[in-house]
Amino acid sequence: MRSTSDFNTTDLQGVYEALRKWDDDPFWPPNSQATIVLLGGVVLAFYKISLNGDHDATDDIDAIILSSTEAPDALMLSAERLDISFRAGSVAWLQQDWESRIQWSPQQFEHLIVGWLNPYDWIISKLGRWLGHDPVDAMAVAKTVDPQILYEYVKDALIDYIGDPGRPRGSWNNLVDAMGWPTSLKIL
Repeated sequence: MRSTSDFNTTDLQGVYEALRKWDDDPFWPPNSQATIVLLGGVVLAFYKISLNGDHDATDDIDAIILSSTEAPDALMLSAERLDISFRAGSVAWLQQDWESRIQWSPQQFEHLIVGWLNPYDWIISKLGRWLGHDPVDAMAVAKTVDPQILYEYVKDALIDYIGDPGRPRGSWNNLVDAMGWPTSLKIL
C-alpha cells in the first residue's frame, strides 16, 4: 500500500488521491463511515496556498476523527500504514466551537467525510506549537485573513489555553511583527 509520501500532499488532488487510497482500503466494512478533519500543513492545499519551496513540504496527513462507525483504534491503525496520523489531534490547540466552522469537502468518498479547519482556527492551532515550519505556514495563511478578526479569535482562544499562555501569546506577537500588522493587535 502506498504511503502519503508517494502523493503530492501540497496539491489538492494529491491529498484527495491519498485519502482515496485509504478509503479504498479493504479494512473498511460495508456501510462504515468516518468523519475526519484535516490539520497541519496538508490544509494549505485546501486554502490554495503554495509555499514554492519555502520549506520542506509535509509528507503526511494529520487529522482528527470526529466520528466513526468503526473502533477508532482500528481506524487509526489502518490509516497509519498510509502516513495518515491522528496523533496531532490529541495535542492541537483548538478554539472553543471550532467544529462549527469546519469547511467540508465536496469530494465524495465511500467511507470518508472530509473537512478541514477554517483559516482562523488553523492559525490558532499553529500558534500553540510554533515549531519548525509553523511560522512560515502561519504567515502564508495570515495573508488571506482579516487581522482584526484573527486577533479576536486569538484573544478568545487564550482563555481556554492549557499551559503557559505566554507561549501562544509570544507566537501571536511574533506573527503580528512578521506580518507588519499594527502593534495594537499585540496581546500583552
